[in-house]
Amino acid sequence: MKSLCVASGVSLVTFLSLVGCGSDDDKKTQDSGLADSTIAGTLTPGQNQALCDELAAKTAGFVGSDGAALLCRSFGLFAAQFSSPTSDAEARAACQSTYDECVASPTQTTTTCKPPSATCTATVGEIRACIATIPATLAALKAAVPECKNLTLAQVDEETPGSEAAPSGPCASVEAKCPDNRNFVPSF
Repeated sequence: MKSLCVASGVSLVTFLSLVGCGSDDDKKTQDSGLADSTIAGTLTPGQNQALCDELAAKTAGFVGSDGAALLCRSFGLFAAQFSSPTSDAEARAACQSTYDECVASPTQTTTTCKPPSATCTATVGEIRACIATIPATLAALKAAVPECKNLTLAQVDEETPGSEAAPSGPCASVEAKCPDNRNFVPSF
């Protein structure tokens, strides 16, 4: 569970920084007008913002409060791991305290995204395909990360092989083509 906690927390922070690139006004689905064949490393600042807004709008429907709650749950597990609990009750208390604090302090959003570097060769279509995998990834993480109220000491101490696996499918392609740009790639 230790590696799952770390991997889930880092992955969700990365993911939520990705979807946090739009403003609250970007809740409706929109199209940036960019062709799927456009290379991300060639985007102008205006095109980057348009793509950022598009991705934020597309992800808002399937992230929302579930994504934030999952992020807070991961932080709770991380806190439980590092609190060195000696009982289920201590693990649950450390987890719940951090979870409650996280939920009470929602992350702020911004209306800008860091542009991809000129060396990023992924296309806009590849980035869109990666984003389309997020609902399934969130469902898998939700199933893998226990709620604080159900956390056991055994889960806190358990190592989870493969929990830090590299991205697969469309996201692996984007990450390989843009290794120094993780702002468009959720790292699950």
